[in-house]
Amino acid sequence: MCDSRKTMKPIKMVNIILSKDEIDKMDKKEKKRFIMFTCMIRDLNLLQKCLAYVSNEKPKEEPFVSANTTISFFFLKTLLSKIHEMWFFVEENKVLEDYQRYSQGLKESIDAIKNFFSDKKIKNMFSFIRNKFGFHYEYWNDVDDLIDEAIKPFPHFQAWLSSEDSTNEIFTSSNGVILKVIFTEMNKEGFLGDDKQNMNTLFDLALEGARLFQEFSKRYLVEAFSITWEQKEEIEIKVPIISEVELPLIVTR
Repeated sequence: MCDSRKTMKPIKMVNIILSKDEIDKMDKKEKKRFIMFTCMIRDLNLLQKCLAYVSNEKPKEEPFVSANTTISFFFLKTLLSKIHEMWFFVEENKVLEDYQRYSQGLKESIDAIKNFFSDKKIKNMFSFIRNKFGFHYEYWNDVDDLIDEAIKPFPHFQAWLSSEDSTNEIFTSSNGVILKVIFTEMNKEGFLGDDKQNMNTLFDLALEGARLFQEFSKRYLVEAFSITWEQKEEIEIKVPIISEVELPLIVTR
């Protein structure tokens, strides 16, 4: 949302292109890798912004509180899952192995990612969230017992249904059950904290993982491909600051 009440600040945007000749220098595997890395940066950027925009909204009454939790949790679990997918992609494609020809800066980025995922409990939790709740609708048999146990403390099942066709259905208890499953798994993996601390840990891990992969990906795009970008133009535009942008929680048509 870019209304006149928000603080607007200038940023520079640089337009660059790759010519057809430069693209043709890459083989099929390199082209795939190149496109996938640009898509990864896109996903990380969008999900982090959406997570920040929802966090800027701090409602104090229902159903806005439940709506805020729903949207925040969706972007958080998707960001965690995407980071896991990036780790899986670079491992499967042996992206991190051609180490010696890279600059010191890219080597440090590679080392930072390897170190991040060398923590077994972090890697396991990213994988757990990705596989169980990130992209799939439950078909893992082991989740049945986890959900059954997590749902027991809930005195009732709460949901908010809108009276119009406005896509505002909010299943408050579903969020609570899934989050409880995740927090219980975090404690099993060795994360020491209550539910609030575990949620903060997930946010921190998501933002740190995204930062590491963004830094690595941008350096990798510059160094790993024998191509030359051509700068076309540089422009300055005015944009709102991230701390002031809010996503709407409940909408109507």
